[in-house]
Amino acid sequence: SVSRPMGTSSTQLAVGMAHNSQEPLYGYVSDIRVTDGVARYDESGNQWLSTWTPGNGLPSNAQDQVFDLFVDGTDLWVGTASTNWWGNPQNPRISLLDSSGNWSTWNGGQNSIPNGFPISFTLCDGIVHVAMSNTNNGGIARYDGNSWLNAFTSNGGDLSDDSPDAVVCDDQDTLYVGYYDNGIGIDRYAYPNGQWLGTLDNSNSGISDDGLWWDSMAWDNGQLVLGHRSGTSGGGQNQQTSYGGFSLLSARGLSFGQANVINQGAAVTDIDFLSTGWFLSTAGSQSGYSHIDVLNQNGLNLFLALPGLVNGRIIEMVGNSTHVWAVTADSFAQGQGVLQGLLLQNGSVEWQKG
Repeated sequence: SVSRPMGTSSTQLAVGMAHNSQEPLYGYVSDIRVTDGVARYDESGNQWLSTWTPGNGLPSNAQDQVFDLFVDGTDLWVGTASTNWWGNPQNPRISLLDSSGNWSTWNGGQNSIPNGFPISFTLCDGIVHVAMSNTNNGGIARYDGNSWLNAFTSNGGDLSDDSPDAVVCDDQDTLYVGYYDNGIGIDRYAYPNGQWLGTLDNSNSGISDDGLWWDSMAWDNGQLVLGHRSGTSGGGQNQQTSYGGFSLLSARGLSFGQANVINQGAAVTDIDFLSTGWFLSTAGSQSGYSHIDVLNQNGLNLFLALPGLVNGRIIEMVGNSTHVWAVTADSFAQGQGVLQGLLLQNGSVEWQKG
């Protein structure tokens, strides 16, 4: 996941750009979220710059795992955290690099900031919103440029659940809040009216009941797109099965339309709108077939295929003199997908599609 600044041309780099022409540090630099820092690419020089890590570009108290980046004008926001041994958030940090090159950092669980992974940022009504994702007592932190306002939380009667994992805003200053868990829907807060609107769910808008992948929600030009997670999580009575794909519907201010649920079968993990349409990243997971699709007036078409073996679980393989086909599987030896590879003269395989 990456950031794109307010007002950036939709024809620019798909991964988004964080730039400030007056600061060499920002000069047409794309900031890409990785698990151990922030990778930076200088488009004008066509080269990778040094990766920012805690104490080396990032604040020293930032954490190694970077969960989201966001640009508000000339300000760069970075959400970091670590995890404890059972996977819950530990030491969450929200860091802000201002136009003067100075960092400020706030801790999750303090100063009206809920405890959780800082997984999604958006600007709405002049307020920066941060989804602090947690399986318990998460919420939406809000910063007005001077201080942290009261957070939106489930315990405070604002949110439908305490597991928010995506936020986005439309051009009417309506805030949309998505959740990781299934069956919750999308909460909406109208800043012009100062009130919560009806939650979007399968019954009133036709969106999928599946929860959202982290930060996988976008709004542009009257359309709201939701990227859903896939797979099975939880256990016993709390087990949830999700089917992935994405929901696309019209939404602006108080109004919304009926959704189309498209391309179920794999999680949609990132969504961006560019001049040629909606770009949707699909994680292949154990199938090994990750890809990026583009949705526009020509329909849904493949933009970039990223096939490859992600583990050694192959339950069947066939081939001929030029190609090989492999059936990938999960840890229970259940088929997950089929990869096609080209046999190269050096004996290796170039995976082509899935």
